[in-house]
Amino acid sequence: MTPEFVKMDPPHDMSLWVKVYFQVRDNRTGVVKRLDGEKDIWGDPDTREGFGVSDFSYSMGNYSCDCNRSIFFDRANGTDHPNKHHTCGHDRFDLNVFLSDGTPIYTEFGDHKTD
Repeated sequence: MTPEFVKMDPPHDMSLWVKVYFQVRDNRTGVVKRLDGEKDIWGDPDTREGFGVSDFSYSMGNYSCDCNRSIFFDRANGTDHPNKHHTCGHDRFDLNVFLSDGTPIYTEFGDHKTD
């Protein structure tokens, strides 16, 4: 695991951030999209040692809900609909999260090619 660290602006600069990418699958269509992003991790921001990643936000937190995952899917399509109503649930979208080097952080479905 070789994380690619990202410098964030305050107030997010109090923790470590790494580059990640998401694979978001629409289970109704089977289409898988890729979205690049950042993820905060545990560790010392000065020494960059002792880091670790929690998957709570993807397995049980806000990003486990279809309403947020649909936003990821829209952004991967190059669209962002802030006023669009996204239905809550846990069966429409599946999510995989990887470090930029391809190391999996959180996976819900097998390795799929993204559109």
